[in-house]
Amino acid sequence: MTPPPPTVPGCALSEDALSGQAERYRTLARFVIDAHADLDGVQVTFDERLDRALLHRTLAIERRCCPFLRVELDERERRLRVSVSAPEHRPALRALAGALGLTAPAPRAPRPR
Repeated sequence: MTPPPPTVPGCALSEDALSGQAERYRTLARFVIDAHADLDGVQVTFDERLDRALLHRTLAIERRCCPFLRVELDERERRLRVSVSAPEHRPALRALAGALGLTAPAPRAPRPR
């Protein structure tokens, strides 16, 4: 059984819809040939077998439920970059990275002075 996706502050999806979105990302993960995740963004490149209809459906849902995400898709290169500008939205990136099978770095505690 797949664990439920993590709660993302600001996401407008219900728990069931969030599970469906996570499943779509897990399916898309099968087509990833290169990936990078950091605190402010996730970038993936897909292979030529990419299910473009699934990707477009997934991104349309993402844009509606999480308008704080910046989604950039280079169709020709099959490269997707999702980023945030505010630190409070980083949990969404960690959730997205996790659904794609990546590990996004956790925020670091401030250094003592």
